[in-house]
Amino acid sequence: MPAVLRIMAFLLLLLPLGAAEKKPKGTANPAEPPLAKTLMTLRGSELFSDPFSAETFKSLWNTHGGDWTVVDGALRGGDKAGGGHHPQIAHGMKMKDVVVQCRFRIDGANWMGFSFGNSQHVLRVMINNDAFEIVKMSGTGATTKGERLDRQAMKWEKGRWYTMLIEWRGAEVVAQVDDQFVLYGSSETFNVDKSSILLINGGTHAWFDDLTIWEASPDAKWEKRRPLLLQQKEKRK
Repeated sequence: MPAVLRIMAFLLLLLPLGAAEKKPKGTANPAEPPLAKTLMTLRGSELFSDPFSAETFKSLWNTHGGDWTVVDGALRGGDKAGGGHHPQIAHGMKMKDVVVQCRFRIDGANWMGFSFGNSQHVLRVMINNDAFEIVKMSGTGATTKGERLDRQAMKWEKGRWYTMLIEWRGAEVVAQVDDQFVLYGSSETFNVDKSSILLINGGTHAWFDDLTIWEASPDAKWEKRRPLLLQQKEKRK
C-alpha cells in the first residue's frame, strides 16, 4: 500500500477526532467530560473516579511532597519551599489492565505526569514543556531509573485544558492527548500488577481534573491498528 494511503488509513482509525476544549482560567470542568476514543482496549467496569473536590482529595490521596489544593473543582499542584521532594500525591488501588483518563493543564510547571507502580516504579507518562513521553521505570528511591520509549513534540497552550488517555494492557501501553497525538510503548516489565497511581509535577503550577480509571478489555481492532501506530512511532525517531 502506498505511504499516503497507509497514513490515511491510520487517520481513519482515529476518527472521530476530538478537539481540545479551551477553558477560561479558574473555571470548573463540565460535570461529565466526554470520553476519549480508545485505540487498543475497550472500557470495562469503573474502578476509580475523582472529580477533585476538597472532600475527595482529603479522603482518597496521600501527599508526599509539594503544595496541593483544590481550586474551583480542579486540583492544583506546585512546589513547596523546603519540601525536599517534587510535588506528588498517591492513591493506592489494585489494578493491572486499565484505561485512565484525566484532564490536565500546564500553568507554569516545568513538567507533570502520571506514575504507576507497585513495590517499585513501573511506568510514567510525562508531560514536559515541549513534549509528552512514555517512560519505562524501574527501581525505587536511589535506584530509580527511567527509559524513554516514545516521545511526541508538543506546543502546549497556557490556560488550555487537555485530555490524557492512557491504555494499558499486558506489556503494551498507548497514551494519547485529545484523540490526536498518540504514543506507544511496550515492555515485559509492564505486564505486572500495579498497586498505586501517582500524580506528579515539578514547578508551579500543574492542574489535574476529572480522573477516571476503568478495567480494560481487548479490542479486536487492535491487531490492525498496532502496525500503523508503530509506523508513526518510527517517523518520530
